[in-house]
Amino acid sequence: MYFRYTANEVISMVESGFFDNPDIYITPPDGVQTDEDSADEDQGGLIDNLNGHQLQAEAEVVVRTNRYYRMRPSDDSDEEDVEESSHDELPGPSSTKRRRTPASSKPKSGARKWTKDDLPACAAEAFEATGTRRGLRAVDEDWTPTIWFEQFFSEDIVQLMVNESILYAKFRGNHQFTVDGKDIRAFLAVLILSGYVTLPRRRMYWEQAADCHNSLAAGFMTRDRFDEIMRYFHLADNNRLDKDDKFAKLRPLFNILNQSFLKMFRHETHLSIDESMVPYFGHHGCKQFIRGKPIRFGYKMWCLNSTLGYLVQFQAYQGKGSVTNQELGLGDSVIVDLINSLPEGPKYKLFFDNFFTSLRLLDHLTDHGFGATGTLRANRTDKCPLITPAAMKKKDRGHIDHRYDQTGEVIVIRWHDNSPVTIASNVYGVQPVDKAKRWSSAAKKEILVTQPAAIKQYNVCMGGTDRMDQNIGCYRTSIRSKKWWWPLFNYMMDVSIQNAFYLYKRSPAYSQRRLDLLGFRREIVEVYSQRYAQRLNIQQSNGRATRFGDWRVSTEIRLDRLDHLPLYVDKQKQCDVCKKKANFVCQKCTSGGAPVGLHPKDCFVRYHTE
Repeated sequence: MYFRYTANEVISMVESGFFDNPDIYITPPDGVQTDEDSADEDQGGLIDNLNGHQLQAEAEVVVRTNRYYRMRPSDDSDEEDVEESSHDELPGPSSTKRRRTPASSKPKSGARKWTKDDLPACAAEAFEATGTRRGLRAVDEDWTPTIWFEQFFSEDIVQLMVNESILYAKFRGNHQFTVDGKDIRAFLAVLILSGYVTLPRRRMYWEQAADCHNSLAAGFMTRDRFDEIMRYFHLADNNRLDKDDKFAKLRPLFNILNQSFLKMFRHETHLSIDESMVPYFGHHGCKQFIRGKPIRFGYKMWCLNSTLGYLVQFQAYQGKGSVTNQELGLGDSVIVDLINSLPEGPKYKLFFDNFFTSLRLLDHLTDHGFGATGTLRANRTDKCPLITPAAMKKKDRGHIDHRYDQTGEVIVIRWHDNSPVTIASNVYGVQPVDKAKRWSSAAKKEILVTQPAAIKQYNVCMGGTDRMDQNIGCYRTSIRSKKWWWPLFNYMMDVSIQNAFYLYKRSPAYSQRRLDLLGFRREIVEVYSQRYAQRLNIQQSNGRATRFGDWRVSTEIRLDRLDHLPLYVDKQKQCDVCKKKANFVCQKCTSGGAPVGLHPKDCFVRYHTE
């Protein structure tokens, strides 16, 4: 059942308790967006933050109910079960209470031929022959965390930041501003640091108070220099923005990262497609409000992920007007756009939820050689003669009903778990059935419930986007800005670190040094601190150097053969190679916050080469 409402009307109905747990989607309105958001950067997310354009924009409300009614069919169609709202009347401009949901397009060869057969075993074998169940592949490159990160935030992106920031500073009237690649790397290191050392205001990192001062952040650059870079930090030329692209200020970054993600992709065969929310509470036409989500306010990103979270391709949602293929619709177009760039060769198996799934989409993917499995809404079954959800609830737990379409080579399965679940696939069928553990309230214990193969595979392979969101949420970059695109930039940097960590765990370096995600981020900051920090002082005071940091020198810095020079000191130190006393240290390498002692001849060479 479909009605048209404005966002303001929907919010009023939700606050009055008219709906029971609805899903709400606000269509981004058209309008010119400024570079900065007028809201306070420390203000929390409120519905009151929605601007007038958003309140007047069209909103979609999805209400799931348990009652069904049967509509009178037309002369040339069969009867169809249509879901009915649990409320007798709904306020709104539409006076029609019951509307037929548009049916999915039928196969080219004619009407679907539903039978009680299972999906042929050869369908699954054709896809499984290309690899293992999840398609995981090892990584041959033995790289450090910093090198993995720089595969995504490469020199191309750093040079883009340098050029556009200088250009934007001139646009704002500051012709004296200058920045280089080292400044940008140091700037990024402070942002990464803020992910695991969180303070409520960014200037507190440079305060001298004992409860908040961070010597590592202060060592990269001064507070005023950081503020200056952040003020002019930019990613696109404002004079050349595409007016039809609401994310034009980030489009160059999006394009480079999509290319890098695809280049480093290890051709895993099992991929999932889902939405990811970027938290944002300011004013922008593309901001979404989705009730019931962990992140209710923010930008929506369509993501193509591997089973364990590697982001292969992404696309920022700009509203219904951004649909690239009007014939396919929004959900189908998103999937087609995300998989268009996948390399040929492997037979990919895609998994997605009921927002995307339709039999028309499965027909399209079958024609193009993709396997697909997704949960299906009850009103998208294309007249498949399954037991209705209301009747399925009366069956025993674990009951399975299925129909196979010989024309489209698609199977639709309805399974009774805690509630009826419908799934469609062109790869997995009912057999081989499995047993799933479920808690029985009646028996007060765990019981085994029959589960079809398609459901089992969906549970195993779906959730890569959620795994990515979980990793990002652990150490999300916390430094904020009033620029509306700043949360998206932070999100892309956190995603790049997450992707780099994913590849690092499958490389030989992980077996030698098993860093977790926190240690991975700290390693990047450590290397950048020894490579790009600007405020260093290795002169000794009370027998200890004042240089920040408490780590040993990393192998990547020790062997890079850049700026390693012996420096004489009055007080002798223990040589890090031969363990004897020495009056020389390396001006670049530090261990435990103090410069590394080395004899200037053999020990110095051995330390920096072996």
